[in-house]
Amino acid sequence: MDKWHNIKECGKFVLKSHICFLLICMAIRIAEIITCSNLMLEISRNDYMKIAEGVLRGVVFDNAVSAIFLSLPVVVLGLLCTFGKIKKSILKGFAILIGILYALSVAVSVGNIPYITYKMANLCLADLSYLSKPGEMIGMMTGEPLYLAFFIVGWIIVAAIIYVIWEFAKSTNIIEEKESFFSWQNLTATVFAFIFCFLMGRGNNPPTNNKGAIFGTPLSFIFAIYSDDAFLNLSAQSPVFGLLKEVSHLGRKIETGITTEEAVAYANKIQNQTKASLADSLTKTKKKNIVMIIMESLSANYMTTFGNQAGLTPCLDSLFANSLAYYNAWSNGARTNNAIFSTQTSLPGCLNVNMLETPLNKDYTSLATVLSANGYSTDLFISHKKTFDNISVFFLAQPFDKIHSEEEYGYKEMEWGLRDSTLLAVALDSIRQLSKDTTKPFYTAILTCSNHPTFSIPSPYNEMYPEIEHCAVRYADASIDTFMKKAAKEPWFDNTIFVFTGDHGRLVGTPDGKVSSSLNHVPIFFYGKEIQPAKDSSLTMQIDLEPTILSILGLQCPEFAGLGINRMKMKRDTAVYTSNNYFIARTSDKAYFLNMDTNAGTLYNLKKDYSLSTPIEGNVPEFDRQIMLQVQALYTIQNREK
Repeated sequence: MDKWHNIKECGKFVLKSHICFLLICMAIRIAEIITCSNLMLEISRNDYMKIAEGVLRGVVFDNAVSAIFLSLPVVVLGLLCTFGKIKKSILKGFAILIGILYALSVAVSVGNIPYITYKMANLCLADLSYLSKPGEMIGMMTGEPLYLAFFIVGWIIVAAIIYVIWEFAKSTNIIEEKESFFSWQNLTATVFAFIFCFLMGRGNNPPTNNKGAIFGTPLSFIFAIYSDDAFLNLSAQSPVFGLLKEVSHLGRKIETGITTEEAVAYANKIQNQTKASLADSLTKTKKKNIVMIIMESLSANYMTTFGNQAGLTPCLDSLFANSLAYYNAWSNGARTNNAIFSTQTSLPGCLNVNMLETPLNKDYTSLATVLSANGYSTDLFISHKKTFDNISVFFLAQPFDKIHSEEEYGYKEMEWGLRDSTLLAVALDSIRQLSKDTTKPFYTAILTCSNHPTFSIPSPYNEMYPEIEHCAVRYADASIDTFMKKAAKEPWFDNTIFVFTGDHGRLVGTPDGKVSSSLNHVPIFFYGKEIQPAKDSSLTMQIDLEPTILSILGLQCPEFAGLGINRMKMKRDTAVYTSNNYFIARTSDKAYFLNMDTNAGTLYNLKKDYSLSTPIEGNVPEFDRQIMLQVQALYTIQNREK
């Protein structure tokens, strides 16, 4: 029998599987572009050559993903053919493996489409934390018509690709050998096939600095940055390729180029100035209660105050107008766990890292630690289970006296637990009980959830607007309105300061740059009887909340170890935060975006409404250094606390 027969048959099977995967991925990418065309710049929508180029660049990433998946089957099948031990059952086993890997990739790519409409980003490892709540994850994917459509289509494609790969295996004509043998030709073919898979899986960025294509750098997302349209660049990428890259980089720190000594000096300067400002604020007045409400996906772009004409936030706009209000305020990250970490610890997050899992010890001077030491009771209210995102471990280490969660409520009204109106009512009842001890002030933090897919909005709010997202924002605002009106009748109200912010924003309208400003622009304001209303347009961040609250309360923090500043006494020149795969540094008139996939910088001038205009490509060393100083300072502080 021809010793080449089986290896040729295996080669045909692998090649057909590979081409099938590429075609399906290309179809998904085209569907993504059509579905999300509203995110494209107007000038790009009829530029079919540019769109086609993005699709073809995406094929390069899909090709690399498939090559990585096929490397093991190529080697094993090739070696079995080399020694005459190949079996049809073994080929079918690898068909199942390849089918599963391809199916998972397809599921990620299809699920990535609605995700882009929400975040203007591709899925990353941080999003896989949702796997810890499979019920909520499936509910989120099926709870909205658009998401449900993709959920159904995704399952159809998954089933189809598994079936097709299985049929390819069944039709492969493997002739099982009666006796073993060795074939140099088959071994040589196997080696070359593996090298080919390796080179495809490695990929290659365009040659630069006179380096040839063969010896250039491995494929990265710099290859997808080919136009001025942020969405087209995003659609040219592969979320599966990104996930594989992240997995390969797990445990690595960002190379900052900043020495530990420089980072310590940077952190000490901020901390010493903040501690000095708190010492100046020291007072012996009656301790105020604090209620902090962190609202899900509350982009400032939803508020009438910031130019939205849909009338979504009448209560929040009214409160904002009568508060110490920070207009130019930014979330430290684009995920809820970033906000929880930064508002409570005065520390920034790091890119695509769940900071709630970082090893800060119980002695760390978080807001709860300082308030607890000053006689405050500390409570947290969340709508979902406290195990999600490591919330229970993190907050109990701060320390919080109690975490109120789905486990305590015993029921839920939506996939993520309680709706905002119910959660706020539960919190209000608890505060009433706490307030009975007039000798002990309280700090209550509330994390809302109704403005998060899947949306479960009660009547009449669910029919107020054509867009379900607008209905969710309006309902969230109405829930705050009810809570504040009821709270105003309580005896503890006049002695309470209410702190409002969004955990992060959401993509609102058309992106104004590589990362939309709406993803991080959030309101931050302080409301209370003795709070003097004022408008502050200077830069503010979530990490500034802890020292600013302590200043308002007149409390010292001699061991303050955060990187925020006391906004009652200080102003910041630069705000550094993360969004998707970017570090962003803002000043009063400029915003600098550093892409951590490509290490490429883009500088924007700012409009009066803090949105972006006039991009200028190219790295700006002073901004690069400012970003890396903060990153290295965060690493240094964390290492101190281990």
